[in-house]
Amino acid sequence: MELRSALATLESDPGFAGWKSLHKDAYFSHAFTMLQDQQEDWQLGFYQHKDEKITTFVVKPHGVEMRDAEETFKREESRIEEVRLPKNALELKEVIRKANEFQQERYPKDKSMKIITLLQNLPEYGSVWNITYVTQQFNTLNMKIHPSTGEVLDHKLSSIFSFRQK
Repeated sequence: MELRSALATLESDPGFAGWKSLHKDAYFSHAFTMLQDQQEDWQLGFYQHKDEKITTFVVKPHGVEMRDAEETFKREESRIEEVRLPKNALELKEVIRKANEFQQERYPKDKSMKIITLLQNLPEYGSVWNITYVTQQFNTLNMKIHPSTGEVLDHKLSSIFSFRQK
């Protein structure tokens, strides 16, 4: 399921409509899914500035599930911004195609085992796809990709072992 379809499914869900009527200040803050053998369900987050919490809605092929509001993981001085999906935004499969081309050109030995996708709004990029490949070489390739053009705005290859606590 593509993101626009997931958002449309969510917006037509009576449970979401009821929640939204009680949380008028909440706004769309992220879209998350993982790809391995197939795409997993979309997790769509809505940030409530007043409470500094995010409520996540899981959009499945046959319905929507609401998770309890959770505290945000952010620096105290930072702000979670609204995600605005451009009208001309590429579908996720096209974003992944462009990410694959970039990976094959720059890091051909780092073939992905799992792809983590997150659409979010970052201060330095605005709304951007944050795509992370977990590779067979025990690396992560993180790419920031423009949602309309598919341009790789930034990237970083890191060893999984560099994430260990010191």
